[in-house]
Amino acid sequence: MGHAEVIVDGGQLVDIPDRQASNVQVEVERLHAAIRAVRDDASAIRTRFSGQLGETELGLFDAYAMLLDSPELLAAATTEIQRGNWAAGSVARAVEEFAKHFDAIPDAYLRERAADIRALGKRIVGHLLDKTDSTTIGDGPIVLVGQCLSVLDIGKVKRDNLVGIVTAEGSAFSHIAIVARALGIPAVVAVQGPPLAYLDGHELVVDGDAGQVHAHLSGAMRAEFARAIDSRRRENASLESIRHLEAVTADGQRATLYVNAGLSADAEIAVTAGASGIGLYRSELPFMLFDRLPSEREQAQLYRAVLQAMHPLPVTIRVLDIGGDKQLPYLQERREPLTRGQRGIRFLLDHPDVFLTQLRAALRANEGLGNLRLLLPMITCVDELDQSLRLVDQAVEQLEGEGVDVRRPEIGVMIEVPAAIYQIALLAKKVAFFSVGTNDLAQFLLATDRDDTSGAARFGLPHPALLQALHRIIEEAHQAGKPVSVCGEIAGDPAVALVLLGMGFDALSMGPAVLPRVKAAVRRVDSASLRNFADEALRCQSRADVERLLSKVARTGAVEGASSTQWEGESVVAAAAKPHPTAVTN
Repeated sequence: MGHAEVIVDGGQLVDIPDRQASNVQVEVERLHAAIRAVRDDASAIRTRFSGQLGETELGLFDAYAMLLDSPELLAAATTEIQRGNWAAGSVARAVEEFAKHFDAIPDAYLRERAADIRALGKRIVGHLLDKTDSTTIGDGPIVLVGQCLSVLDIGKVKRDNLVGIVTAEGSAFSHIAIVARALGIPAVVAVQGPPLAYLDGHELVVDGDAGQVHAHLSGAMRAEFARAIDSRRRENASLESIRHLEAVTADGQRATLYVNAGLSADAEIAVTAGASGIGLYRSELPFMLFDRLPSEREQAQLYRAVLQAMHPLPVTIRVLDIGGDKQLPYLQERREPLTRGQRGIRFLLDHPDVFLTQLRAALRANEGLGNLRLLLPMITCVDELDQSLRLVDQAVEQLEGEGVDVRRPEIGVMIEVPAAIYQIALLAKKVAFFSVGTNDLAQFLLATDRDDTSGAARFGLPHPALLQALHRIIEEAHQAGKPVSVCGEIAGDPAVALVLLGMGFDALSMGPAVLPRVKAAVRRVDSASLRNFADEALRCQSRADVERLLSKVARTGAVEGASSTQWEGESVVAAAAKPHPTAVTN
């Protein structure tokens, strides 16, 4: 709860006009001076937060410096100046060109890199136009509000005063959202409502769990929210006390809880959350940080950082999964996007050079560590698995021939295509483990679309058929003697997690922010209760039955978490529970 301070970023980069440069050399020098100024900004803010963020989160500020040093970006802007455009227009064009590759990607995690790049571009342009305000914003509890905020914007507020963050754009995967999570600051992104300027100066309540922003508080509502905030503080203190305890039921049954990750920063957050490892590292993101295929050396450095941060805990790297709703613009053939039928392992087998380079990079990164596991996405049959394993063997042989100390990692298969459910017995003879991607499995099984807002409710809640499919997967995998985990987002719902553990899943992987709550829920129940939850879930005949069951389970393992004007957006804490911002409600 705090008063809104709206940050005005000066509009969009596309609105910066082109103007004739009066002196090309002077404009180039101004460009370099602006870049140095932004680098100094990032360094100063990094220093300010050095005592409150881990080194990996602080590395997000370094990421800006890396982008500023990007030869592609600098060369593009310089070339534009040499063509006669002034520095501000040149930076705007270069940044837009650099960012647009990310825009068409439906996957919010990857698309947010465009927002980060544009935020950097606006900062440079601000220095070029002399419109960068470094004044620290006022006193008292402050909610920072903006159209699209960057991590550099938080430097405008004293850390002790910053109590919330609200943006009209972005997702839970933007850099500012990651920093907000690390700092424990409630944040809501993609808010739909009136123009943000309307909020300036108003007292706001930011509910980062529900993805809601409340304004125009009555006295009674303000008192109620104050009580809720106090309750949450006590709850957080309770969760903090169990952060480094094991996830064990009241009668001693241990649950393995992993985290899903995609940035090196996520590894340190995972350790802080008390995770048992990384159950799903989405390797698509490193590929999106480049405007070309990253080299083996570049990939190896990225993977090594994650493996070292988590060592000796396991890190499961899912090999490149693109196609369908996830695109790499520089790999599109004939300028046509990869279809869903070309996604995942099919793309990699069609492009063995890309696959082999990634395998070599991951194996090289694992040298001397041994905590790497590889996960193959979108497998539908044994033939695809056999081809993949031959490439793994080829990568191992090549590296051994080069003198690298290679340890062949455990290899697993994602069960996310319904066809794979009927292949588990055959696949199990060749792999060490299975991991269920419930996000994709649900959409394929239920004929819905993860990117269709009208289907979001149907997709978000476990369907009786999905529960039956999960049960069959467990039975098939365990009959073959192989462990099976869930890495879909439903695992982060404490009630669903208890049902899944009761069904017999060996591990669950979820966002780091929700892991402590799942752990707390596990520690509040016994193994008999888990089995009862699962038995009842498998008897459900409708979504309504499932909903009633989950409500009951939530009360059993409860971690406890009115009418003001309310705007809804995407929760930073549990973004996947609400993949699309909803309409305004009053």
